[in-house]
Amino acid sequence: MPETLQQPSSTPHLPRYKRAGSHTFPLRVQPRDLALLKLVSELPYCDAKQLSRLLPVGTINAQLHAYHDRRREERVRTDNGLGNVPGIRREIRRRLQKLFHGGDMQRHKGTDNAPILYTIAMPAVDLLAAHYDLDAAALARSARSRDPGDKYLEHARMRTTFRYSLAVGLPASPDAAIAFWYKDGSVKIPVAYHMPDGKIVQETVIPDDFIGIRWHGVVEPCFVETDKRKDYPRVRKKFLAYLHLWRQIVQREKAQGHQRSVPVIRQARPPVATIAGQPVRNVRVLWIAKGPERAAGLRRLARELDSPQEKASGLFWFTDESQYLDAPERVCEAIWQKARNDTWRPLLA
Repeated sequence: MPETLQQPSSTPHLPRYKRAGSHTFPLRVQPRDLALLKLVSELPYCDAKQLSRLLPVGTINAQLHAYHDRRREERVRTDNGLGNVPGIRREIRRRLQKLFHGGDMQRHKGTDNAPILYTIAMPAVDLLAAHYDLDAAALARSARSRDPGDKYLEHARMRTTFRYSLAVGLPASPDAAIAFWYKDGSVKIPVAYHMPDGKIVQETVIPDDFIGIRWHGVVEPCFVETDKRKDYPRVRKKFLAYLHLWRQIVQREKAQGHQRSVPVIRQARPPVATIAGQPVRNVRVLWIAKGPERAAGLRRLARELDSPQEKASGLFWFTDESQYLDAPERVCEAIWQKARNDTWRPLLA
């Protein structure tokens, strides 16, 4: 019998974490590639499922769009209502592969069973800076070629998972949107306060994220902290810095209220305080723990710092990542607790 010759595969087997070179997959960067690179720059150490969920499919007719929306809702509400992240679209997987082997994307390995994680590479910095209003220096910091340690990678994944969940969950709420978002410790706020012994403490509040959520026409600023410190003394120190920052904002509000009570020429009310150029009149701190026991310990620590009026325990809102890890839509639902009681609260309340 004549031996049957097997046709070679048109797609060669490529290494996961070693680039084969742009000659393997010739790539001409398209607008969809720029959108994908921009999304990766906003969500460092994201995975392909998250990118596939957030990146628009493209221009399709209304009937087909409604069908895809309905199928997506069915998928995320399976498994007894807990929800599963939809799978990876084929075109997203293909573009990620081409961008990686072409040098514009980096791949990172977590644990053995973890998905491949993505960040932008240095060649993508000039592309993004040329097409979008983005800080090239910040992009370059994100694109540094390095193998992150386990502790850093875990914290980076927590930050990205919350950002991704908020991007998924907010559109499901009517009249809710992101008004502003400062990421990766880009906001630094000096705070000075007196200790009971008279000592002056100089601190700098550096949140992981500073976001403004617009809901029903009102923008509420929130500091976001993804918990990474295991020692409570350092966490307590950060709690105190936030507490005194909040008290200073409140004191400015009271002082301005007193000035408004004096008859003067009527004028527009100026903002009480500004942080990163954004007006702030009320603020809260969203603190995300890795697990429920850690969240309970943080709430207990916040109660110990409280005043008799229980004002401080309302400043901090706590949750743990497991509440929304498998169902990102839940991040806006009643999974948050203040320190003062055990009531579960929705984020938009």
